[in-house]
Amino acid sequence: MLILVNRSYTDHFQLKGNLYRNNDILKFRNLLRRHIRMKQTVKEYADLLDINRNRLNHLCQETFGKNALSIIHDELLKSCKSDLLTTGKTISEISYEHNFSAPSNFVRFFKSLTKQSPANYRQEYAN
Repeated sequence: MLILVNRSYTDHFQLKGNLYRNNDILKFRNLLRRHIRMKQTVKEYADLLDINRNRLNHLCQETFGKNALSIIHDELLKSCKSDLLTTGKTISEISYEHNFSAPSNFVRFFKSLTKQSPANYRQEYAN
């Protein structure tokens, strides 16, 4: 059943169904997990992969149906959420550890993607 749903989804959004066809995408996902706290631009990941930014965007669009920046933001948000829920670090500490220049920029980023502040997210989901 899941295979049929996956095929339907990939057909509908005209995606390549097999993630493993392209090693660059696998390397990109791996690099994201390792470097998300310090690197948040498409250019930085394209340089690590030794490919062009446009090529990375094309691969991401083809494989995931999203551009590379959206995928980077999703991974960054996931890392921030994890820290909010599993550590006792302050919002400022989390923002600086994720390479934001100021806590206000972190709060703005977080709110733009989740529609709530990091403090509200922590309070709501920590219980």
